[in-house]
Amino acid sequence: MPRKYEAVWPSGLRVVWHGLSWADFNRLQSQSDTRPMGLYLEVYRTCVLEGPPPDQVPAGVMVWIGRRELEQSPFTGQYQPIKNLLESKRAQVRGNYLLLASAVISNVLHVPMETISLWDADEVFTRLAQAESLVGKPVEPTDPKAPVLPPAAAARRRRGR
Repeated sequence: MPRKYEAVWPSGLRVVWHGLSWADFNRLQSQSDTRPMGLYLEVYRTCVLEGPPPDQVPAGVMVWIGRRELEQSPFTGQYQPIKNLLESKRAQVRGNYLLLASAVISNVLHVPMETISLWDADEVFTRLAQAESLVGKPVEPTDPKAPVLPPAAAARRRRGR
């Protein structure tokens, strides 16, 4: 599911949009010879979920959203946006057992993530147990209340010492 963004300007204007998909980013980048306002208009039309129609939105709002999506996107290939988003997502996955479990299920059993999100708990954990059996390694949940061990102690614990 695409991430949603919301901005409210001092005038009270509120706009909600989703980030550009990789396909949309590439399509719009291929139109980069288009005049900037035409490109920003296309970004606005593609991304905005809630807000004024394109013919009624202030030009500055359209430009702000367009520039944000085209210039600050990790899809630009620039180091900093990629690094920032990847670090954030790594932390999110490390902190969420179910995100990790669904990735294992998807990868091992070749099930789309969208399908997994429709399953009930019994189905998710049955499929996770199947994936663990195929890989030969369990995906253990971590107790958030457990003390954090120093790396050397954690390694000894994993080896059973």
